[in-house]
Amino acid sequence: MLKRVETEEAVAFWKDIDPAATEGLSDFQREAIFEVVKQRGSDQHKADVRLSAFGYFLVILFGKERRNRDRLKDERRKKPVLTFNNLVLILVLWGSLIYTLYSLLPRALELLLKAVL
Repeated sequence: MLKRVETEEAVAFWKDIDPAATEGLSDFQREAIFEVVKQRGSDQHKADVRLSAFGYFLVILFGKERRNRDRLKDERRKKPVLTFNNLVLILVLWGSLIYTLYSLLPRALELLLKAVL
């Protein structure tokens, strides 16, 4: 039998769930649940940035889309991207990026020209 690898997410899941809810599950059902929890918690994103400050958090994930088309449509309906708060955040992030690039570009060009010439 293959040795099961316990992930942090799987351990946290089984700790959080009420034992009364799982006592009637067969070994097959437990294993199927374990596999799904393990997949969801796996590090399959190319980039995973998680920031937290002043009681707020920001998560940016980048990777291959694995959700099916129906699920994507449902999520867009429930959580639209174009909301006031999202637009404010997007503007702040873009503004920060543009300001940083604008501030650094002259110095970077100067160093590049000195290195080349």
